[in-house]
Amino acid sequence: MNYKIFIYVLAVAMVIFTGCRKDVFDSEALGRDYFIENIPEGFDWTTSSSIQVEITPSDNYAGTYLYTIDFFDKNPIADSSANLLGSGWCSGKQPLEKSIIIPDAQADLFVCQTTPGGRRSVMQVPIENNRVICNFSRAIDNVAQNRTLSLLANSDEFEIPEIPADVIEITGKNNRLESGRNYIIRGEYTGELNFNNEKNISLYVTGIWNNTAKSTKLEVNTNIYVINNGKIFSREEWDIQVYSNSNLAIAKGCQFGDKDHDDISIRLNSGIFLNEGLVYMEDIYTDQSNTLIKNSGEFHLDKLEATTAITINNADGGKLYIEELEIGNATFINQCYAEIEEMELNYGSSLTIASGCAVKCEKLNVNGAKITLASNSLLEVTDEAEFKGAASSIGRTGSDFALFKTHKIKSNEYWQFLTFSGQLYVEWEKIESKSQFYKFIPPAQLVDSKKGSLIDIPASECSQGNDYQPEEPEEPEFPRQVTLTKSYTFASEDLYPSPGDFDMNDIVLGMDSVTYNYVEKDRISFMIWHCTLRAVGATRQSGAAIQLDGLKDENIQKVTYSKELSLGNFNINSNGTESKQTYAVVPLFDNAHRTLGCDNTSTILNAISKSPQWINDVPFNSFDVKIEFTSPVEELAIRIDNMNYFAIIGTKTPRTEIHLPHYNHTDLSSAPKVLQEVTKDYMWTIRVPGIFRYSHEWTSILEAYPEFKPWVQSGGNSNKEWYNNPIEENLYRKK
Repeated sequence: MNYKIFIYVLAVAMVIFTGCRKDVFDSEALGRDYFIENIPEGFDWTTSSSIQVEITPSDNYAGTYLYTIDFFDKNPIADSSANLLGSGWCSGKQPLEKSIIIPDAQADLFVCQTTPGGRRSVMQVPIENNRVICNFSRAIDNVAQNRTLSLLANSDEFEIPEIPADVIEITGKNNRLESGRNYIIRGEYTGELNFNNEKNISLYVTGIWNNTAKSTKLEVNTNIYVINNGKIFSREEWDIQVYSNSNLAIAKGCQFGDKDHDDISIRLNSGIFLNEGLVYMEDIYTDQSNTLIKNSGEFHLDKLEATTAITINNADGGKLYIEELEIGNATFINQCYAEIEEMELNYGSSLTIASGCAVKCEKLNVNGAKITLASNSLLEVTDEAEFKGAASSIGRTGSDFALFKTHKIKSNEYWQFLTFSGQLYVEWEKIESKSQFYKFIPPAQLVDSKKGSLIDIPASECSQGNDYQPEEPEEPEFPRQVTLTKSYTFASEDLYPSPGDFDMNDIVLGMDSVTYNYVEKDRISFMIWHCTLRAVGATRQSGAAIQLDGLKDENIQKVTYSKELSLGNFNINSNGTESKQTYAVVPLFDNAHRTLGCDNTSTILNAISKSPQWINDVPFNSFDVKIEFTSPVEELAIRIDNMNYFAIIGTKTPRTEIHLPHYNHTDLSSAPKVLQEVTKDYMWTIRVPGIFRYSHEWTSILEAYPEFKPWVQSGGNSNKEWYNNPIEENLYRKK
């Protein structure tokens, strides 16, 4: 504040307190002079609110042990910058119900459950009507091992027909096949078969066919059936084309190719490939719809590529081993076990894993595809899962949890690329993606894989399992210290009750975190404020204190400080609180300049960076204030919204106090009640979430934060993150 403004304010203050101008108590007159017009009636200027939370844990111990519940502004498992907003403890018999303070801009609450064995999972829950209801409990799926899915009804219609009576046996002499005929290989035949573009042919192999052809074309309604322990081998590279309504089927106990000679490639054009036996192949390619690949045997394949709407059904009992799978607009249904080194699911594709079944791959690439897991199923990616496209999702069907387990997820950071939903546990070992590029829809949960899995998927013929280890439960120990790491900044304009320049840097104090000492799950014996004084833009002696509106002086046993602070201007009781006060007032400092190491109170500290000759940068001063209670108190009485912070201007008592809007002055305030009533709807001090990057000296907050005024005039309903969108050149730049 400059000298002329100070003289003006002093004159106005003298008029106010001598009562010579009664019109200064007129709220309309104040409104005309105030730096923002059209402020909605009753607007409280707060950037944070109280919400009610109701949490039910996944209690596996019939209420015997307590679960720890923590509330964060981001996912703490995925993001190390997540801030703790509150904590509590509960059991299945007694769910957690409490209220916590969150920034108004917070759309979702991240609820972290820690089991009695120390295993953590996080659920992302939307905040609706200032309320969060979160249920971690697991339902039991009574049909967990039923792998039949209703969407597979059409895939089971195809059956290998019986050998017809008019079948013609293939010998060394007749290798040319004719339309409308049925053929069979009963013994061992070596050579090629010439289908010669004929149609409506069926070949049955019950013996051994050692193929020597390099190319075979199965025209419309032409089929090869390998049955009754039959086998087909090829010692050359063999390309097979299967056209509309044609089928290639290998029955149980039969074989197609072998692992030493698997250079067989098939192009499917609206046909069916059925395997119930053992298959070794190089690749399958299709770009035609109405194509079905069904496996209920053991299928080894180097590459499967489909670019159109086909169905891949790894049916009950099927073991599918593929080095490279790439599908687009296709349906892949796994009803047993599939192991795929590299799997790419492109737009329009879907992967469904039936209950109790698993897909394991080394690398997964999902580009706008949908993955659905049934109860107790498992999708495991041992290396990297990459997701692109806003339509990518992993969801759950059924009534019990499934597991998506991956070492690493690679993100496309241009839009929200991935959604997790349903009763799904996600174990994600190496998290590098930013949280805004994925979303968890309840009850989907991110599990801290370092602490151990929350679901037991046993190994079976259709799953590799997840090596689950039972936890050893322990009751949480009290007393227990919890530090709420969400910081807030108090920023003040010192010209109260007159409008000033509203640069909001006359005193800038951070409440960086608050530590509570819980002696039991809902009682606190002491708290510690971790504070940092960052700036003094005022050019007169200024101080600060906090009144605990929910507590009286007798509730405080002792106030201590981590370092020596300037407190000589306060009349302090033996317990450390300020005397002659109805509610407990905890002094912070009486001389902000001295607290920052400067004895000259006319010096502006850490608020000017435009004019070099005025710069006076000094280190911030961080200190702790410990408040011990005569008996444990409830958290509600000491939360941030019950910390009635105020700045003090000058050294005299009664004194000028600058409070947050709608907070009462203390008993030592010089402002008459009528003046307090007139000014309560206006702002001279504001509490902002985080470390507030305040304005240059003589630069209004309106110039530094263009969204501030719209936020005010909307009554706080719009531009809720105005403090995150500054004009950088109008800020004091020291971090």
